[in-house]
Amino acid sequence: MLLSPSNNKEATVNAKLACLASCLLLASATGCVAETVPDTDFAVVDSDESAVTAIAPQTVLARAEGIAPHNRPYVFNGVQDCYGYVRQVWNAILYDGSKHSEDFYPNSYNKSRWLGVSGGLPVDDYPSSNWVYFSSPDQLLPGDVLSTHQGHTWGDTWHGGLYAGKVNGEHRIWDNSGSANGAYNRSFYYGFHYYYRPTHQKLAAALGSGSSGSSSSSSGSSNTTTPKFTTEYGTFVPYFTINIRSAPNTSATIVGSYGAGQPVNYDSYYNDGHYVWIHYVSYSGYNRYMVVRENGEAWGDFY
Repeated sequence: MLLSPSNNKEATVNAKLACLASCLLLASATGCVAETVPDTDFAVVDSDESAVTAIAPQTVLARAEGIAPHNRPYVFNGVQDCYGYVRQVWNAILYDGSKHSEDFYPNSYNKSRWLGVSGGLPVDDYPSSNWVYFSSPDQLLPGDVLSTHQGHTWGDTWHGGLYAGKVNGEHRIWDNSGSANGAYNRSFYYGFHYYYRPTHQKLAAALGSGSSGSSSSSSGSSNTTTPKFTTEYGTFVPYFTINIRSAPNTSATIVGSYGAGQPVNYDSYYNDGHYVWIHYVSYSGYNRYMVVRENGEAWGDFY
C-alpha cells in the first residue's frame, strides 16, 4: 500500500500511607499505545463550592491510560500498587476536573503528586455505606472505582481497580496488580463487588443519567461518518511527530500523537485523495486514525 520520506507533517501536539494491600488477580495483561487525550473532556465545577460535580467517563479512562505506563512494574509501596494507581487517577480529577495530561507518559511524573489532596478517594474507610454492592458489571459506569470489599481496608485480601466499560462485548478494567506486574487494561475481575458511590454519581451526572449503569465507553468521538477502510495489517514508524485523531479527517479531535521512531501497528488504511490514513484500535477500545502519506509522500517507514 504504502514508502518514501517526506518533511511534510500534520500539526504536532503536546504531550501518607504505606500500602499493605496486595493485589491478587489472575488475568494476563498487555501494554498500552502511546496516546493521550487533550483536556477538553466534560467536567463541571461548582463555582460556589469549588467542587467538581460531574465528570465524564472518558476523562477518567484517558487518565487511567495516560499514567498506566508510569505504574509499571507493580511496586508494593502504597503509591505504585493497586489503590495507589486508582488514587493517582481519580484524585487529580477530583481536584479540579482536569485529567492533567501533563502527567501522561512519556512526560515525567511524580506518582505521589495527587495522593494527599483534599477531597480525594477515601483511605481505610471499611466498612462504609459509600461503597455500593453490585451483582453484575452491567450496573457500572465506565470510570467507576471498584473494590473487593465495602470500603478500602489494609490487608492482603483487598483489591481495587477501575471499570473500563465493555469493549467488543467484554467487560474490561484498568488495574495495577502483582500478577500482571503493573497497570494494564484487561478482562474484568469478578472478585470486585462494590463501587464507590460519590464518584459513580459524578459520572452519572456527566452522562445525564441516574445511578443506573452503562457499559459503553467512548473518547474523542466524532459525528463524521467513517469511510470504508481497506484491510491491511502492518507497522508504521513515523519520521516525525504525527497527530492521532478520533476520525479520519484533519478537523477531528486530536487525541494524542506518535513521535519519531515510535512504531504503530495498524489494521487498515484509507486514501481520501490527499491524505492516506491508517486505523487501529487502542487498548482502551477506541478507534484511532493517523495520516501516513500526503500527496503520495510517506511520513515514515512501513513494515
